[in-house]
Amino acid sequence: MNKELDAYTMLLANKDAQTKGEKLPFTKQQFHEANEGNTSSLMFDWNLSLPTAEQFTKLEHSEGRHCNAIAKAHWNIDLPHAEPYTEAEINKLQVSNY
Repeated sequence: MNKELDAYTMLLANKDAQTKGEKLPFTKQQFHEANEGNTSSLMFDWNLSLPTAEQFTKLEHSEGRHCNAIAKAHWNIDLPHAEPYTEAEINKLQVSNY
């Protein structure tokens, strides 16, 4: 893996490969390692953009930075095949993620 690539660049490369019907050049693990700051938004984008790739779990997403009530609500709305957050989980104060 080219360590100079960031997670966003990997996501774009995978989306391009998927559109062309090619094998994805980057794995979930490579993407996760390049996701500086472990942001929940990039995990969400991976799952949304690459539905046939190995998906991030709700637990991984919840442990990501900036995983707040809005991020959890988007997870539930836009990723219908993912394990959903409960209303209690969405409303729970996420002090440790800031």
